[in-house]
Amino acid sequence: SRTVWTLVQSMSNRLPCTEVTARHVASTPLPTEIAAALEEIADQWAAHGADPRISDIAAMTGIPRSTLYYHFSGRKDLLAYLATTVIASSRDIVLVASTGPGSEVEKLGRVLEAQVRFFAGRPHLAVTLFTNLGSAGDLRSLAERMNAAFHRPVERLLVAGRRAGHFRHVVSPETTASALFGAVAMTAIHYLVVDGHLDAERLIPELVPNLLRGLG
Repeated sequence: SRTVWTLVQSMSNRLPCTEVTARHVASTPLPTEIAAALEEIADQWAAHGADPRISDIAAMTGIPRSTLYYHFSGRKDLLAYLATTVIASSRDIVLVASTGPGSEVEKLGRVLEAQVRFFAGRPHLAVTLFTNLGSAGDLRSLAERMNAAFHRPVERLLVAGRRAGHFRHVVSPETTASALFGAVAMTAIHYLVVDGHLDAERLIPELVPNLLRGLG
């Protein structure tokens, strides 16, 4: 779902977000094949800058409109569901990077590297996320989900690393986690907007070591 957020840019007044926001999905699990088809057409719609309707999505995926309406109350409901898959994907990447072997410094380095690659692999998603926040729905809900996906795992690493003597300059883990996310995200956005692409393998050695050194 590299560019799901391009679909989400037209949303307003999104439904209250839970782990899964779509009305019917909470009680009726979304079949794997439908989820995969929706992620696939997200990329196609992003490439054309389109604003999909349920009927358009049905035509592109071959999923009957009745099936889509069974799982989703409408377009906004569907787009809200797609947005949750983006956050879930980021959360899974951070979880793997932050729980592997090594010191807190090594784990945090892997998290930051994973985030750079996440943006590089989802350029439309990244740009849309940071340029269309106002139309992406409830900002507080979005922030809470991003906190769970990135900030809290990083805060735990910072606390443990400070206790072990690695991050001597960290005063507030919460502030530091937010600053780290901003440093990675805004640097990625810079290259995606200015250059039109992000070379993760070039950026990682330029950015990540400097961020880690600044922590102490």
